[in-house]
Amino acid sequence: MTFWRSIMSQSTHQQIDQAQNFVYAHQGEVTQIEQKILSSGKELLSNLGKKVLAPTDLEKAYSAQAKGDMQRLFSVLRQNASAFVNAKVSKLYWSWIDAAGAFFDATGAHWRYMTQERRAWFLADAKEALSDVRF
Repeated sequence: MTFWRSIMSQSTHQQIDQAQNFVYAHQGEVTQIEQKILSSGKELLSNLGKKVLAPTDLEKAYSAQAKGDMQRLFSVLRQNASAFVNAKVSKLYWSWIDAAGAFFDATGAHWRYMTQERRAWFLADAKEALSDVRF
């Protein structure tokens, strides 16, 4: 293994450990926000999905939501940004996307230099973005 690959591997393992420690330390709030993101995603689909999404994408989104697969739900919805924008219902959509994205940043291990303080900021940002997802 090259020197740089070794450094990257160590950094990745450190971020995974830090993410797990953060989630463990904030389990109640993490679970509450995760459930709120999933439930508001269901509302988004129920209120706007049928009007905006193609039937195959709507089916994929409902399936992901029913399984509690927030990553998949995010992926399906994110790929359909233009549909929400064209239907002029993008404010709710972008608030949901922002909430899910901030949640992933807070609880994931994707950023090399993420600190616990920054994770807490992203978790608070997810909660704030969710306050704009109201039907």
